[in-house]
Amino acid sequence: MSARRKNNPLRNLNDCGCCEGLTLQTPLKIANRPGLTAIEYRVGTHSQFRQSMLARLSSSEYPALESLRTRQDDDFTVALLDAWATAADVLTFYQERIANESYLRTAVERRSLMELARLVGYELNPGVAASTFLAFTIEEAPGAPDQATQETIINIGTKVQSVPGPNEDPQTFETVEEIKARPEWNKIKPRLTMQQPLNTNIKSVTVAGTGINLKQGDRLLIVASKTDRKVRLITHVESQEDSHTTLISLDGITPVKIFTAKVPLLPGTVFSTSFKLTETTIKNQMFGKTWKSKNLLALAAIQNWSIQDLVKIFENLRSQKTAPGETGVFALGKRVSLFGYNAPKIMDYEKGSPKPQNDWGDWSPTKNESGEKLYLDNAYDEVLPGSYIAINKPGNQTSIHTIANVRTFPRTEYGISSKTTEITLSGKDPWWDPNNDDFSIIRGTAVDIFSERLELADIPIEEQVHGNNVLLDKIDLYLKDGQTVILTGEPIDQPGVIKSEVMTIDTVTVEDGFTRLTFTKELANQSYTRKSVMINANVSRATHGETVSDVLGSGDAGQQYQKFLLRQSPLTFVSAPTPSGSTSTLSVRVNDLQWHEVSSFFGRDPDERVFTTRIDDDGKTTIQFGDGITGKRLPSGQENVRATYRKGM
Repeated sequence: MSARRKNNPLRNLNDCGCCEGLTLQTPLKIANRPGLTAIEYRVGTHSQFRQSMLARLSSSEYPALESLRTRQDDDFTVALLDAWATAADVLTFYQERIANESYLRTAVERRSLMELARLVGYELNPGVAASTFLAFTIEEAPGAPDQATQETIINIGTKVQSVPGPNEDPQTFETVEEIKARPEWNKIKPRLTMQQPLNTNIKSVTVAGTGINLKQGDRLLIVASKTDRKVRLITHVESQEDSHTTLISLDGITPVKIFTAKVPLLPGTVFSTSFKLTETTIKNQMFGKTWKSKNLLALAAIQNWSIQDLVKIFENLRSQKTAPGETGVFALGKRVSLFGYNAPKIMDYEKGSPKPQNDWGDWSPTKNESGEKLYLDNAYDEVLPGSYIAINKPGNQTSIHTIANVRTFPRTEYGISSKTTEITLSGKDPWWDPNNDDFSIIRGTAVDIFSERLELADIPIEEQVHGNNVLLDKIDLYLKDGQTVILTGEPIDQPGVIKSEVMTIDTVTVEDGFTRLTFTKELANQSYTRKSVMINANVSRATHGETVSDVLGSGDAGQQYQKFLLRQSPLTFVSAPTPSGSTSTLSVRVNDLQWHEVSSFFGRDPDERVFTTRIDDDGKTTIQFGDGITGKRLPSGQENVRATYRKGM
């Protein structure tokens, strides 16, 4: 025991607190600093409430309770106080939760946030339905006439359903715009081939067919124009089975096939002078120019032309081949000599003895020879008028001629006799000069005959589809500026991967019978393999959700602010140029008259047909009508309130 207690044993007997008894503990003082994510708002707990009430039993302020001396738990009075402590504990718990839900920072319930926002006139924005573009495939009718003129109207609200994957549900989308669809727009292809550029210096030529009887060392005659003609030596022949063509290489080099752009075409202008729709008119007035598609349609309307007939004429002009006998490529089947090439030289018998063979004199061309004719060393029935021959003179001088006339007969000249083929060249085109050339030209000249025209094939365009435009493989005057299309293809840097892009057409033009689409932007994937590209122009914008129609109930003119609950949820909202960025798909009619949704009834006239909506925390939508003072009351009727809307989000 301490010295201090020995001196004053009656002082500080309760320093340990064991003899204090019960004290008041409620209400607790509430103090929360700013910025908390949760606040304390309870004035007590069960034990604190119970202890405070038990302490009051001994208080001098309540002398009537002094006879209640027991504090055992099984006493009726103590049990009653314990029950009240439990009730107070529950009340303060929920009071604290209500206090937390009353502030934006501390609220955790979605409904609390909705109610707080409504205090300032703000409603939580609903979710907006997903949107996409749908590419429709229109059923074709094989053999149907004028199929290209047939249109199919795809109306607003056309439903489509997704094909669900594993553990997925099918989703319904509906179109939100009307489009005109056509079967030929299912798979529009870019132009894949081009006409071969023909000149005498080309490194190769591609001809139609694979059974070409040509080989290395044969000769090919190229006629690019009347003045540009040349015989080329074939160095390689390759059959291309996939395209049913044959690649003939010249000079041993196979070139890269590049789609070289032509000189820009002059733009076509709409003319008002009346013309009949004939191939000659289109060829002279329109073909070979670049036309905006809308201008061609305007011109057709002015001239009262059929669009289908105009398209057919463009296609005919585009597919016309070069006329036989003019430009082209020709296989020269055989090389022969001239009559007299093997004639013996003349011996000098004046001295009574022949000269040595190396001193023999040669023949002089006879008076029967001329520059417009030549005589072959034998009779060749396959040589025909109108065909080409190549005359290869000494010194690598080659001239190309067209045969005007052919005849075969026996000939005796230069000390020899045999059959010969007489060829008369067309156009008085001499192949030699009898006044200046000697007999050596007859001995040293070889003639390539049997010219057979080879059909030129269109060659593949190796250039990839890129940039902001694509040239189609046909003419299409129905595609419009501003139309949406979907381009699908294989990017050149991702083999085997198929990607799609939604593109908007800026302008549609026609060039040499082909349609070119210029887009409002460049392709995002840069370049696509040309042969993989496919364009679908039957495209409509669509959003998620399914349209339903409900009878909400019966109007009652005796009720103020009558309410109805939509049976289907959630109500679909779609993107729109509104302050909130969205708009409801709900349409309400009463007695077949449409009523309009407003944000509130404040300031509305008594006769305005308006209603408000409120989306509950569970996603259900309630529709409320006016009271006859701010907004019109519903008229009485039997099931006269109907709603059409879309569900799903």
